Amino acid sequence: MPISAAPQSDGIAQESATAPLTVVEQSLLRWHHTDYQMKASLTLFTLSLLIGVNGAYAQQAMHNDEAGTVTYRGHLGRRGGDGENFILKIGPAHEGKSWVSVSVGRPNHCLGDVAGQATVRGDTLELTKDNGGNDCGLTIHRSSTGATIVESDCVLDHGASCSFDTQGKTLHQAK
Repeated sequence: MPISAAPQSDGIAQESATAPLTVVEQSLLRWHHTDYQMKASLTLFTLSLLIGVNGAYAQQAMHNDEAGTVTYRGHLGRRGGDGENFILKIGPAHEGKSWVSVSVGRPNHCLGDVAGQATVRGDTLELTKDNGGNDCGLTIHRSSTGATIVESDCVLDHGASCSFDTQGKTLHQAK
């Protein structure tokens, strides 16, 4: 008995309801269903990874608002001039580590930020890598009058036109 096919509206031939499916056609349908399930599973797996990663960043970001976080601000350059503006946040120490965040910007020129877990040694904090795993060395010195930052290898975080280095200038604690 010949299999009859009727064209569908999209131009693909479809077998009539009276013709039985061949073994090849049944295999193709099973394969299509399995392929669809694999794609759906892969999509869900990828989403779960993204949610997991973002969950970690969301937890990290919560340190921004942790009680005891101290904010420092400063401007490097002439007042009203084209200098860099700094914001430094230091979270409270937990087991010898403290969350730090530094933002720098120069109007119409550059913008950068970095955050990560720094090792605390007295009034000095050492950050060696940013949250993205990139090398970025920051040495932060705190004193009763404020904080200074010395930077090495953080170009990926702020670009070539800015720097996290305060060049010895003290950032003052925000009220």
